[in-house]
Amino acid sequence: MNKRNVFAIWISPEANDNLPEDIQTNIKAWKKYHPDYSFDVYSLDDCFSIIGNNIFGFPIKEMVETCRFIAMKSDVLRLALIYKIGGVYTDLKNKPVTSFLESLEQNKVYLCEHHPTENKPDPQGCFYNSFISSPPNSPLIKDIIVEVLTNIKNRQETGGVSGVSGSSAILRVLSRAKSNDKVYDFEGLSYREVWGKKMIRTAASYNATGHWSTLQKKESLYLHQL
Repeated sequence: MNKRNVFAIWISPEANDNLPEDIQTNIKAWKKYHPDYSFDVYSLDDCFSIIGNNIFGFPIKEMVETCRFIAMKSDVLRLALIYKIGGVYTDLKNKPVTSFLESLEQNKVYLCEHHPTENKPDPQGCFYNSFISSPPNSPLIKDIIVEVLTNIKNRQETGGVSGVSGSSAILRVLSRAKSNDKVYDFEGLSYREVWGKKMIRTAASYNATGHWSTLQKKESLYLHQL
């Protein structure tokens, strides 16, 4: 497992070396607090060169291309990448304030509880995908990928991006596993222990044109039929 690899995804017409200044600041913080780790920012082309065009029988490249919003594309790609290569995925909005990756066990999947928001001040038990640490070929990550790609195949709109490819999809997989007594090598990171103590969630200049949570109220989640 390549636990010393941290990666993020940047899907934009801009080249990766033209990342916004605020995002570059966050990346510098990762390198400062984790100097023994590499930090890679993958473009859309980079992602598909690693993942390929198909995964678990799904035409993932075609399915990503049908997603309207960059957030949804990124949701799919981060899962597929961490399944393939393992390591640590982080949103570019996340900025570490201390060193903490060394404390994560080698062969366990870690997901964070959602950062507190005005609408969700106590997100206990609400795991999402802004930070993922995992070995490659994780059964949990595989099950989440299959859940997400099945939703996209069925052109699900219910629940918006979160319901199709984000936190709600993750929670359904975890709930189903619990009901079926299926055990994953998984540990949830408490929002109280992560946000403000290990990482902070920064504003992102790249959302200036509108956040997906607002845009999805006006348009379909999909661009065209598969």
